[in-house]
Amino acid sequence: LLTYYDDDRGVHRRYTYRQFGDHVARVASFLHDGLGIRRGGRIATVLFNHDDTVLIYFAAWALGAVIVPINVEEPAERKRYILEHSEATTIFCWTDSLEEVLALQDNLPAVKTVVAVGNLRPGSCGVPDLTQALDSPRPFPLGRLDGPGEGDPLGGEALIVYTSGTTGPPKGVVLSARHLLLDADAITEWHGFGQGDRLMCVLPIHHVNG
Repeated sequence: LLTYYDDDRGVHRRYTYRQFGDHVARVASFLHDGLGIRRGGRIATVLFNHDDTVLIYFAAWALGAVIVPINVEEPAERKRYILEHSEATTIFCWTDSLEEVLALQDNLPAVKTVVAVGNLRPGSCGVPDLTQALDSPRPFPLGRLDGPGEGDPLGGEALIVYTSGTTGPPKGVVLSARHLLLDADAITEWHGFGQGDRLMCVLPIHHVNG
């Protein structure tokens, strides 16, 4: 299903559908039991293209939660605006951005938790990190919830993508799970993708195209 390469760090990971589902269930358990994330909860991600990022997205959607992706290269003030406007309560950020995000949290009362992704730096004790989720002995039963929307499994909010803000403040574009699936189906049909094809994603997945 998913292959992740990082030649600089010498990392090469490959997931089958079963392995990916198991990892998603463990992250979902961490979100639900460890962080108190419920249906409709908004999770901001200050991350780049990474297999952990994909796992966080799918775990959130399994719970009916909403992902608010933020470009790691956005200026701090733009990040603050998006975090405040989106009403995110939880932020997942790469360790390189941890200090900046923790500083932003001081002025964002709605943000309750910051979770580090990647190897923690010395002195960052007390900040939860994603490895706790992947080590979880109790995967979340993914079939327990019926999806993002009350009475409509695909109708609720799933993703809020913010525009570049070239003509004013960034605007949040709300997409449901149905929007995402219809888009994926249309792309698959247009290009004629089949089971034997492999796709390399170089587009940033904090943006709707990725």
